[in-house]
Amino acid sequence: MFLPVRRSSKGYNPAVNNAWRMFDRMVDDFATDETRSITSDIIESENEYLITAELPGLEKQDIKISIEKNQLVIAAEIKEETEEKETNWLRRERYQGSYKRSFVLDDTCDREKVTAEIAKGILHVHIPKSAPTVAQQIEIS
Repeated sequence: MFLPVRRSSKGYNPAVNNAWRMFDRMVDDFATDETRSITSDIIESENEYLITAELPGLEKQDIKISIEKNQLVIAAEIKEETEEKETNWLRRERYQGSYKRSFVLDDTCDREKVTAEIAKGILHVHIPKSAPTVAQQIEIS
């Protein structure tokens, strides 16, 4: 399980999803370190968890994925394009800076076998499930 909140088995609720997106945007606007969150979906199947993240315009060399303790961290950076000094911008909305998102991994995740690929700005991170651990009895001496 990745998140403290789990969607119901009844399916996708667009109103709740839109509320979370608005909250993420609000937090992004107030971020002091100029790091934005990454929009993502998480799917659980019988054998794995699949994180699908939107990273438009980024190549694999711009993205770093790491596992730190019990968290999978996706970080990316969009470098500022060089611009001419004579450019008279009327509006500039494309974000340039850092993106970062963390996901909590529980004991069912096989951290050694995580794989990822990116195509057309969509990152797929596959986190296989490990075999369930069996309770161990401790003998009292």
